Amino acid sequence: MYGNIVDYEGIHVRLLSEFDIETLRTLRNKDKNRINFIYQKEISHNEQSAWYDSYCKNNTDYMYSIIRKSDNALIGFAALYNINHDEAEFGRLLVDKEKYKQSGLGTYILKHLISIAKEELHLKKITLEVFSDNIPALTIYNRCGFKEYSRSIINDREIIKMELYL
Repeated sequence: MYGNIVDYEGIHVRLLSEFDIETLRTLRNKDKNRINFIYQKEISHNEQSAWYDSYCKNNTDYMYSIIRKSDNALIGFAALYNINHDEAEFGRLLVDKEKYKQSGLGTYILKHLISIAKEELHLKKITLEVFSDNIPALTIYNRCGFKEYSRSIINDREIIKMELYL
């Protein structure tokens, strides 16, 4: 498993644990978050449990939990997945805006995962997909150096494919 626990202005980033999956499911199922996923169906408790069992057996995905130190609250998640010898995908970035209102957390999380990809996993490239109307995410990705390489339509929405060479 990759990704040391780090501190950032009262925040811990650590690998996902079984105790986190219900919070992840609840946050992911919120309408305002689901709309930014390609698979937008609500996920049941059983589906989440089955996903976690599969995740634990998979050595090509790393899901991270973001914890606020002051009260140990789970405030977000992000992942590097489909990792192969040279590249990975970034995604599943979720921040609970009701629990954490300070700006800059998404950028910090992404920069931290870029560092893990480069320094610990020795990857050469990270890719991602984002809907073109998800302006907050696009802002973060552009700020972190990702460049667009193609566009397509999925479910009647334009999706942008981006990449970052490390």
